[in-house]
Amino acid sequence: MSQDKTMEITRGSDNVFEDLGFEPKEAEELKQQADLMLDLRQLIREHQWNSKKAATFLGQSTDVIKNLINGEIDEFNIEQLENMIAKAKKLVSGKVKQPENRSAKAKGTIREQFEQLKNQKC
Repeated sequence: MSQDKTMEITRGSDNVFEDLGFEPKEAEELKQQADLMLDLRQLIREHQWNSKKAATFLGQSTDVIKNLINGEIDEFNIEQLENMIAKAKKLVSGKVKQPENRSAKAKGTIREQFEQLKNQKC
């Protein structure tokens, strides 16, 4: 005897943290942190930096870089990640840019700028 089991599939939102039940504000902050961490991890991978070299370039300890690579999101805040992104931009583009506070409307601009930098030759 076989019983047909039906499974209901629900499409998630663009924010997995919200889907997991976090409050909207916290979910948005976690998503922004995760996106920044992914951008930094990709930069490290693309440049084939080991944790020591990445730490030197980004002005962090090797433990911080290992936490970044391992996805330890609770070890970071948005400001710290934005500062690392700013240092990475400075290294990649040769321009000095100060990190700026991002409004909810401008959150995507970091990713867009990073994508532009990725497409430039280092």
